[in-house]
Amino acid sequence: NFAIRGRDLVLECKNNSSRLPSYNDEGVRAVLQEITWHCDELTLQVESLGMDNSSKPALEARPSLLLHDAAIRRNKRCLLAYMNYRVNKIRNFPAAVSTAPLSEAEKDFLREYRNLRANYSDRVGMEVSQRRLPPEQQWIQVRVKRSLGGIVLPETRNAVTLEEGTVHYVPYYAVREFLQSGDLQELDGEESA
Repeated sequence: NFAIRGRDLVLECKNNSSRLPSYNDEGVRAVLQEITWHCDELTLQVESLGMDNSSKPALEARPSLLLHDAAIRRNKRCLLAYMNYRVNKIRNFPAAVSTAPLSEAEKDFLREYRNLRANYSDRVGMEVSQRRLPPEQQWIQVRVKRSLGGIVLPETRNAVTLEEGTVHYVPYYAVREFLQSGDLQELDGEESA
């Protein structure tokens, strides 16, 4: 029953795919202890066989050596999958993650990641969580969050007055900067009511 605790960590991630579960410190420690135990056993067996780096083990000793090596590798893969899952959840949804279920290292990561995102957003003048892909439609419906005055739409040469609270159907490229700055909000379908 080697690597059961490592498997349990991975299953914990799979079973909680919609939210970030609390950091399982006890499970991680158990997996690390098992890895250490297998490393010690592997070292003892190699030393008892009197092997050096160039010699091959006796045929009867190979299954045991391979078993310990496989258990170490599987536990490492499980730990890496667990950590990768958690870091990706934190990185992809930093605003939605509370610090309660995080380890100290994850709290440090989240704090630094938020600082990096804020610094980058300030430097480029755009919130990085905004839309990254062009819209599927050329024309979009927007609600004005802050009065901007009038703009002329290049395609139709019509003037549009962007007063706070009003809703307009405009070309995306004509208002892209206002969307990125947060002065306009893109509406989806029935939101205009």
